[in-house]
Amino acid sequence: MIQAGRIRGYLAFDNGIAIGWCNANDRMNYERVGEFDIDHLPEDHAALECECEGQVKSAVCFEISPKYRGKGIAAQLLNRVCTDALKEGYEYAEGYPAENTQASLAFTGPARLYEKAGFAEHSRNGSTIVMRKKLQ
Repeated sequence: MIQAGRIRGYLAFDNGIAIGWCNANDRMNYERVGEFDIDHLPEDHAALECECEGQVKSAVCFEISPKYRGKGIAAQLLNRVCTDALKEGYEYAEGYPAENTQASLAFTGPARLYEKAGFAEHSRNGSTIVMRKKLQ
């Protein structure tokens, strides 16, 4: 999927050591966003609102090294996603935090991460909040 360009992302480094990752790419490259449940994969309802490539850039996963958590690394990655998305001509950026996040679902980032970056709630899919930002 990486070689095909379906998965892209950003790495954060500290003195040459990778300390963070954000999986972000065109929304149309993701089969599903929303209700992340290993036992039940939902229909992709969100795709109905994203009609073509180049419209929505999605940030779907963050992984930050434990000793760097809480230091703003994910916020910097998300801001870079938005900056690049605007340069690439995207209309919106989206993220998919889960309400009442369990540790196994924390990879999507908390809603406050998106709120601080100027995102607002666009819709909900089960316990997942679709956060969207108009890029300007």
